[in-house]
Amino acid sequence: MQARDRMIKEEINFLIGQAEAATGLYDVVPRYELPRPVLRQHTTNVHNVKVDNSVVGAINTGSADKIRVVLNYMKKSGNAKLQESIGAFTQGVSEDKSLTEELKTEIADQLLILSGQLACKEELQSRGVIKALVAGIERVIANAANLVTLWAAVRQYLHF
Repeated sequence: MQARDRMIKEEINFLIGQAEAATGLYDVVPRYELPRPVLRQHTTNVHNVKVDNSVVGAINTGSADKIRVVLNYMKKSGNAKLQESIGAFTQGVSEDKSLTEELKTEIADQLLILSGQLACKEELQSRGVIKALVAGIERVIANAANLVTLWAAVRQYLHF
């Protein structure tokens, strides 16, 4: 029950952030306080993200929680195919042996921001941010053939 409450609070906070970005009015609506995980400087906690009973993959804890929230929001807002392709790409990144943990985290962070942009209504999306994120992801995965194929499935939904 606590996990469900936390997920709902995270989603509400995400939506408040989107509304603030759209209106330009910040800190008008209070957000839910969520306890922050204890971060250790020398070890990275790795967890699985689950979306509809399928494992999306092992990625950094902070990114995993946030990506899960955005993917759930995408699915609820009618972007199930985009959500599935981003989930498959995220799993591919986490399983890829040619990428270092640092590059996997970089891609996860970029994917988190890109997913947040794609979850917004089209008129609220920042085209420049989306282009820069897409270029960054494509630069990192250029030498990983399996990721290029998975990325193509995501790329078909990007219209900028």
